[in-house]
Amino acid sequence: MLTLHPPLEQRILETMRPGEHGPVVGLDPETGQAMLTRLAQLTSDVENRNVRPVLVCAPQVRAAVRRFVQPVAPRLPILSYAELTGADEIRSEGVVTAEVHAAVGA
Repeated sequence: MLTLHPPLEQRILETMRPGEHGPVVGLDPETGQAMLTRLAQLTSDVENRNVRPVLVCAPQVRAAVRRFVQPVAPRLPILSYAELTGADEIRSEGVVTAEVHAAVGA
């Protein structure tokens, strides 16, 4: 399973806003892109180990996160912690962050 870094999950919760089809993530574009890039990287790493990735997050942000990541990871299951069953068979494979690295410039 993949999880959201707690400060990122809190930031998502704080920036959520109503949308036409339910709540949406309101992260700034740079942070949102960093999150999606890291998620894609972790998903690929996990799949390369022949493990099926699942993103697990707080129930309050699940729907908004699903809408946010769907364009880049349409087959990635998004579950809330409350939906986990068989916890003895679940292993953390990575934490999704949204670290924005400053460009080293001249």
